[in-house]
Amino acid sequence: MKLIKEIDFGPIWDASGVRGFFGEGYWFHKPFIKLGFLSFDGLTFVAKTTTLYFRKGNMPLRFMRGLRLNADGKLADGQSIVISTPQDVMPQQWLPDCVYCDAKSEIAVNAVGLSGPGAGPLLDAGFWQERTKSFWLSFMSVAPTATERFAELMAFVDTLDTFLHGLRFEMRTARTPQSPGMGSISQVKKFQAPFGLQINFSCPNVGLNPAELVDEIHQALTYASQLRIPLAPKINLLTPPEVAKEICEHDNCDALCVSNTIPWKNAWPTLQAEMERAGLKKSPLEKYGGGGISGACLRTHLCFWLRDARKAGITKHINAGGGITRAEHVDEFKDLADSISIGSVGMFACKRFQPGRVQEIIKRAHQIFGEY
Repeated sequence: MKLIKEIDFGPIWDASGVRGFFGEGYWFHKPFIKLGFLSFDGLTFVAKTTTLYFRKGNMPLRFMRGLRLNADGKLADGQSIVISTPQDVMPQQWLPDCVYCDAKSEIAVNAVGLSGPGAGPLLDAGFWQERTKSFWLSFMSVAPTATERFAELMAFVDTLDTFLHGLRFEMRTARTPQSPGMGSISQVKKFQAPFGLQINFSCPNVGLNPAELVDEIHQALTYASQLRIPLAPKINLLTPPEVAKEICEHDNCDALCVSNTIPWKNAWPTLQAEMERAGLKKSPLEKYGGGGISGACLRTHLCFWLRDARKAGITKHINAGGGITRAEHVDEFKDLADSISIGSVGMFACKRFQPGRVQEIIKRAHQIFGEY
């Protein structure tokens, strides 16, 4: 087993959000778990990706009921978010229209849009801090410019650092121009288990200089290194392997996660044949801008990408995920990745009443990449 900063994260991880923000899972998991047909034992938890601030996105969550929002979707003045239970961050709808799942073709498209309460309320809830086994948090900045994205990353890192030390410093505004502001220090819940941070980066669009992507990721890694926890940039397979190698050359890049979903607008011609075989000539989530593609259609392309990445000289830990829907698929990654991740199979297997496939994949990953 290849450790990451002396931490054993196991041979198989969640794709971020497979079990929600805190591991609460989704409604279609519950009956199979209760009956003993579905088990995530042996799978390393990776939290659903959070943004710095509240984000409405396209999937209403339970805590959003009653919230007053401005026309731009941001919180109205005077509104605050308190997450009391993991159920507060579960979807309001059983079948959100921002998620498309074709279990027969094993293709998923999602346009959830990073719906969530923001990093502050999630950390204040304290559920991550109660975990006892190694896991990953996941963060993504959604600002429009690199400068603004870096500012969000810095604010997130500073917030997370507070919870690593267990102390929060707050400055209260002065009541009058003549009186000084007041500072206070309070205790916050510290983390019990070792964890790492996945930093999500969207794929480079046509016309974007790859050097800009490398610089942005390197800048983020440099600042986040103050946390002294494992850091893993997450990219998708549209990122050229040579660019990924440059990313990995940063001293604070401890691992690389690939692949994010493929944005529908960038999927042609890479996934054209697979989409047409599934009868998808246009996105089923076109009203949301197309969404991101995941599922079986990624696996072959991912394996080719991994071969090229290793040939390019990447030696850092690679966590590879995309299209692993059966136990035998794990074998394809044996000499290409150091660990794997699974995501949409959690939907496909339950929808096809084959929930046992999830545990079969987990067991095979432990056989191939480690002990079980």
